[in-house]
Amino acid sequence: MNAKQVFECLLWLCITQLVSIGSNRVIELNERFLEVLNREGEWRSFLVLFYAPWCYHCQQLEPVWGQVAQQIHNEDKEIYVGRVDCTKYTTLSTHFNIKGFPTILYINKDKRFEFRGERTKKEMIDFALRVNGPPVRHITDCSHIDALRQTHDVLFVNFDSTVNENYTKIATNYQSIDWFYYSSLKCNPFSDGIYSLKAKNYYKKFDENEAQLEEWIKLQRFAQFVRITNSNFNLLLQTRKYLVIALIEEYKSSNKVNPKHKWFYDLMESIAYSYPNINDLIIGWTPDVATINSIAIRTITPLPNIIVINSTTLQYYLIDGQLNSQNIISFLDNLTNDSSKINALGGDRFWHRIQRMAFDTITSFVSMYYGNPVLTILLFGVPGAFLSIIIYTTCCSDIFDAKDEDNDEDDDEHEKQE
Repeated sequence: MNAKQVFECLLWLCITQLVSIGSNRVIELNERFLEVLNREGEWRSFLVLFYAPWCYHCQQLEPVWGQVAQQIHNEDKEIYVGRVDCTKYTTLSTHFNIKGFPTILYINKDKRFEFRGERTKKEMIDFALRVNGPPVRHITDCSHIDALRQTHDVLFVNFDSTVNENYTKIATNYQSIDWFYYSSLKCNPFSDGIYSLKAKNYYKKFDENEAQLEEWIKLQRFAQFVRITNSNFNLLLQTRKYLVIALIEEYKSSNKVNPKHKWFYDLMESIAYSYPNINDLIIGWTPDVATINSIAIRTITPLPNIIVINSTTLQYYLIDGQLNSQNIISFLDNLTNDSSKINALGGDRFWHRIQRMAFDTITSFVSMYYGNPVLTILLFGVPGAFLSIIIYTTCCSDIFDAKDEDNDEDDDEHEKQE
């Protein structure tokens, strides 16, 4: 048994004392986790869920987290998947500066990343595998490119005899978000340069005359027909492009598009890959209609529907007429050629922000009421009733006192007259 094997055995002996492993691959960590993490020598990386038992979103995530642990174990045994109950082990939550639940961190002795994506099985696994390696990975065979396209929605590849220094620096900064590769091979149809590769054989080469590399990567990091979520919406708003968003219902239990809306999903996906002026637009879809309604300060109906948001001003545009290919393409042409021909609604001025705040408050209240009317009444109705009583008694006490004084004065005058 060599030194490395002895070290592994000692660490396994230590970890059996600090954790208990259930029927799945999720490790229950406690405060001795810090001792193992900081121990000198070779050690593996951790993907850790920091949770609280009372947290609703943590409870929803629990079964998915078990699936994540099992699949990561199958694909990369160098990553341990664990979780920490922050109500028990407050030392750990303080050490890692946990401010909300659930929080997911990738941790090893050299680096730490927080997962900020959509908490789906695919995205969490993708994140763990991406950060558990070098910022730029080497492609050693051109045949691997097609396989990588099947695995990743978007990847960046630097084809050249030597890797671009600025490219490496950007890859280090954005490793938690994007996949970066390098190849010194001559792979058709790519020449020397930096490319964005996407599904359906779509690719775009970086042109330094058009933009800075970092800005170009920020624009190209989205799939050609991107699913818009709470996690990537702010990144999309930073692109300063028109966001063409198809509003489509999805079954939450299976994350599958409503069959009645599948035709519109296919239509918009076809346009996303074929529209010629795509440089001015980002085309995507979302089932999160509530977020879009908040931007529009109105309820967009009926569904499916389409809305275009100016990511700079938050003004939005709605299409008139039927949702067919001809009308949609004509609508996009007018938008990219001369947006003044289309009526712009909404915005992000002070008045719009006040309206948006009021709209969100009312929407949240109505949603809470329909979800749990009894709890909503207890939370808002009872305190509101007490507040009304306090205000009423406070304001009316002066009136009652004034009436008493008037009555006293009347009695005094009556006695004098007698």
